[in-house]
Amino acid sequence: MRALLDRDEVRETIIRFATSLDQKDWQGCRSCFTVEIFADYSDLRGDPPATVGADDFVELRREALSGLSTHHVSTNHLIEVTGDEATCTSSMEIYRRRSTAQGDTAFDTHCLYVHKLTRTSDGWKIHAVKQQVFWNDGDSTIHAGARGKGGAG
Repeated sequence: MRALLDRDEVRETIIRFATSLDQKDWQGCRSCFTVEIFADYSDLRGDPPATVGADDFVELRREALSGLSTHHVSTNHLIEVTGDEATCTSSMEIYRRRSTAQGDTAFDTHCLYVHKLTRTSDGWKIHAVKQQVFWNDGDSTIHAGARGKGGAG
């Protein structure tokens, strides 16, 4: 029974992270992470993977998504739990829209995420994120976090 509960709690953490981005709930977003995060968005941004503080990680997303409407759809969660560590591999579709007087402009990403989590006294927290882009559609210039092939999330 514990294994089923752990998997459900891990899935809930991943979905809470995705939903917090859409709701611009930066405190809720921060609550999903440990103090530091190993972040690998190199497939999107061209930046090398790095360990960053969670506050900085969330602030980068806040800045990059400013002025955009987003919808992160997280599916196909494959979850492995070993003791107090878990890995969740999932599909994600990230829809981004910028609305102006001239109309809407879109930039969408279809990708795979690998989140690594640790069980804490406050529940499961993400300590590593890797995003692998399958493809992007649209105008990447609307996304402040976009570099080359993609963006910040």
